[in-house]
Amino acid sequence: MRPSFFALAVLLLTTAGCNGRARNEAKLFLDRYGAISKESPIAQRRAQVQELRRLALSVDEVIAARNVCANMQEALITAEDTTARAQALYRQHAPQRDTDDPMSGEMANSIQHLIDQSDAAVERARDLLSQCDDQRRRLSLKYDSGRRP
Repeated sequence: MRPSFFALAVLLLTTAGCNGRARNEAKLFLDRYGAISKESPIAQRRAQVQELRRLALSVDEVIAARNVCANMQEALITAEDTTARAQALYRQHAPQRDTDDPMSGEMANSIQHLIDQSDAAVERARDLLSQCDDQRRRLSLKYDSGRRP
């Protein structure tokens, strides 16, 4: 039994539609991810990452790239945020030069805990960075060849 021309046309159109969806989703993700600037304030980047997470995606490879890259960005934001909080606590509770009052052990432990959280977030980001870059590059080459990742 030979497939009819109509069945072949439907198959080709369906395949083209799937590739079009994948291309559109990849471009949407790459555009939104590309808009996140490390120079922007933390609150703005946090909102952009949340927007990235809310993208209605259906193509597995685009979803995977989005998740890895969003996780990496969130880890960077966490590292920055906890470092800033540790610095603020230190400035607020550091002993003054003209006094002999040492910082309390509890406060020193709180600051150290924030520093440890920041270090862990930096490590998570470092681990995810190459995965994010690889997946973005793969999507760009496959679906958006005019763009550099």
